[in-house]
Amino acid sequence: MHVSVIIPFRGDPATLSWVMDGFARQQMPEGWQLSVRILGDGCTPPQPDPPNPIFSISTHEWSGVSEAKNLLLTGVSTDAVIFVNADTRPDPGFVAAHLARLQALGHGNMVLGAAPYDHTGPQTVFDVLKEESPMIFFYSRMKPLQWHDFRHAWTLNLSMWFDDYQKTGGFDKRLRPYGHEDIELAYRLMGDSRDVFYDPAAIVRHRHPMTFADYLNREEGLGLMGPVLRDVSPDVFERLFGTQDIDALAADYRAWVKMDALAHRWIWQRMDEWAEQPDGTLGNGKEREQTLTLLYQMHIPLKRLAFRLGFLRGLELRDDAHWRERKPVGLWRTAAGIE
Repeated sequence: MHVSVIIPFRGDPATLSWVMDGFARQQMPEGWQLSVRILGDGCTPPQPDPPNPIFSISTHEWSGVSEAKNLLLTGVSTDAVIFVNADTRPDPGFVAAHLARLQALGHGNMVLGAAPYDHTGPQTVFDVLKEESPMIFFYSRMKPLQWHDFRHAWTLNLSMWFDDYQKTGGFDKRLRPYGHEDIELAYRLMGDSRDVFYDPAAIVRHRHPMTFADYLNREEGLGLMGPVLRDVSPDVFERLFGTQDIDALAADYRAWVKMDALAHRWIWQRMDEWAEQPDGTLGNGKEREQTLTLLYQMHIPLKRLAFRLGFLRGLELRDDAHWRERKPVGLWRTAAGIE
C-alpha cells in the first residue's frame, strides 16, 4: 500500500530542508511505501540532501495553497494522504502513527496529529501563550483520542484516505492565497459530524517563530478571507459566524471597530511589554496559570479588531481577480493609533 505526504511550499528553504530530513528518517510499517510530494507555489524548493527517492519536488506559478495541494494530488495513485506544512518536522514514527489510526477508524474520517512548537531559542511569554491557549489552534483545550468537528481539520498535520479526498473534489482554489481551505474541505466530507479524531501519537514539531504583531497580522489576514468563504460556502460561513447575512455582519463590524480606540492602544502597550519577556516572568504554579489566563483574555478585543478590519477590507477584494492583494497591511495599528 502507498501513502503520500503533501507539502505546499512558499517559505524558508532552510526550514523545509529540516522538514525533509524528518521525513527521510521515517520508520515505515511493513507493507507501506512512502512518497513525499512538494510543490513550490511560485518559488523553487530546495533539493533533499542527500538525494532520496521518496521525494518528488516540482514548481508551479503562484496559485495559492489550495491549488498547490490539488496539483500535488493530481494523477497520483495512492491509498492514504497526509497533509503537513513546510515548517512541520515529523517525529520518526509520525507516518506509522497516522496509518495505524486511519486503519483502525476506517473510511470517512480524518486524523489530526499533534503539533507542538519547536523552539530554537529561549522561550518568551508570547511563546507560552500561543502554545498553551487557543490563540491560534485549540490543542490546549482538546482531549487526546477524542472526536472533533470540521473546525479542527488543520492541514499542518492531518491525514485521510485518498478516496475520501477524491469524494470532496479537492480544495476550493478560490480560497487563496490561503485561509479556511482545510476546514471547508472537511465540511464537504463530514458536514457537522464529529469525524476528526485527535491522535497526539502522530507528532510534528512546528517551527514558526512569531511576534505578537505577526499574530495580529495573521488575524487580519484570516479576516480578509471571510468574505471569500461566504461566497465559496455559505454553510461553513454560517457555522463560523452565526449568520449568512454578510451585509449585516459587516455593518456590525463597522460599528464595533469605531469603539474603544484608546482601550485597543492600551491593550497593545501592555501585551507588547509582556510578549517578549522571558517565560520565567510568568512565575510558577497557580500564579503562572492566572497570568496566562489574564493575558489571553486581555488580548481578545485587539484580536477581534484585527480580524474585523481585515474582513471589511476583504469585502473589497472578494472577487478572485483581486486574490494577490489579499495580504495584511497592519490596519489594526492605524485604528488603534499605534506608531
